[in-house]
Amino acid sequence: MHRSLKTVSGIAAFAGLAALMIVETAPLARGQGAAPIATPGGQTTAAKRNYKDNGEYDLYNQAFKDAQNPAAQIKDLETWAQKYPDSDYKDVRTGMLVQAYGQLNPPQPVKVLDLASQLITKDPKIVFDDPQDGRRQALSFLLTTAVAAGLAGQPALPNPTAAQVALGRTAAQRLKDEAKTFFVPANKPATTSDVDWNTTHANLDAAADHTLLVLMIYKAEAVMASVAAKKPGVSAECKDVAEPAYRQALAVYPNNSYVSYKLGQAFQCQQKESPDKVFAAIYEYERAAVIDPTLGGAQPNATAIPAYADKAYVNIHGSADGLPELKLQVKQSAIPPDGFKFKTAREIADEKQAQFEKDNPELAMWGKIKDFLTAPDDPTYFEDKLKDTEGPLLKGVVVDGACRGKELTVAFPKPGDTGALVPEVKLKFTDLIFTGKPQPNTEITFEKAVATAFTKEPFLLTMEVQKANVTGLKTAPCTPPPPAKKPAPPAPPAAKK
Repeated sequence: MHRSLKTVSGIAAFAGLAALMIVETAPLARGQGAAPIATPGGQTTAAKRNYKDNGEYDLYNQAFKDAQNPAAQIKDLETWAQKYPDSDYKDVRTGMLVQAYGQLNPPQPVKVLDLASQLITKDPKIVFDDPQDGRRQALSFLLTTAVAAGLAGQPALPNPTAAQVALGRTAAQRLKDEAKTFFVPANKPATTSDVDWNTTHANLDAAADHTLLVLMIYKAEAVMASVAAKKPGVSAECKDVAEPAYRQALAVYPNNSYVSYKLGQAFQCQQKESPDKVFAAIYEYERAAVIDPTLGGAQPNATAIPAYADKAYVNIHGSADGLPELKLQVKQSAIPPDGFKFKTAREIADEKQAQFEKDNPELAMWGKIKDFLTAPDDPTYFEDKLKDTEGPLLKGVVVDGACRGKELTVAFPKPGDTGALVPEVKLKFTDLIFTGKPQPNTEITFEKAVATAFTKEPFLLTMEVQKANVTGLKTAPCTPPPPAKKPAPPAPPAAKK
């Protein structure tokens, strides 16, 4: 169940922007546009842009024509940069390169981020100053930059630098801010429906949030990949890297079930060193199951996560008791409360055993003796520890005994048992011969009985006891044997002839 956050709906924002975002406007007439200049007061203003000559204009025009072929456009733009390095359109050209490298298949996020770093600190209103399409171009630039940073941890950007991470965060947050002010009714083209307009805005937000999330957890994802690969010594990284990252992400995105599930894995990774972490892990698994069992699309089988979470709970608790209440609890908070725990099957069994011993001390004592006698790791227990010793106070039920005999068999049924009585102890009286027949199914108690013999198959412990140490024994008169049949009288002698 280890999965990576490789795709998210935010990437699909490119499709939603196709009709609205354009890489560049058509080539401007010579002398049009504006280039940034610094005023004596330090403020940045716009100034007229000018092509150096017709050759520069032709290079710009060719790059625009190749917009649908990123590889060709990159060659055009690099040629332009080589021939006119100090162009008034230098920033425009850099923005076009950012878009082109982002559109390559596969994309080149390192190149995108390197180029974007040259523009991110500049005023977008000046860099993208086209009166009609400048804001759309700025949004497209921010989107491309954010999406590139969102590949952190993937093969194209496995270990981003601190500067790249900061750039990605800046671009993603600015994308959200710019989109919020851009996608208003006044800016909507007449040919665009309200649904498409709002969907595009939502897609941009999703893409920005995806990048912000990835930049929080990409290191944690690498740790969990090591867990999935069963690499040794990962639990320390689960504690120091993965858990804090997923916690931070849930503080920002509390309803992200994918992150809840991964935090559960990070907790579970630590359970060998910190056994109580397993409870927090199950909490997060159950939260992921009730918030979104598909984990935002990472798990196509919507029944897999609930089944996994429930099984984990039952394995620890021993039954599904309390599970409905837990499912309600996890909806209230993305993180389990401090000290969160539920009873384990062992704890429940121990509590039941403690109550049983309190209510039935004699039966409990017999249970311990029997466990010792049958324990495979101590086969000489009877000979070495029990034989010829006096036993404690025990309580059992008479199974059978011979009329006018000296011994009987005893069973030790637990409260509520309804099956046939199985003899487990043979009591031999050393100073008593029954005057009748011991009554079956009567309860007796006995103590100071000395163990003298034992067989494991069938299980039977033989003990000798004195009459004074047995209470509750009842006998019934022996049923007299049927009278013997008298022999038939002899036949009279035959008459003499």
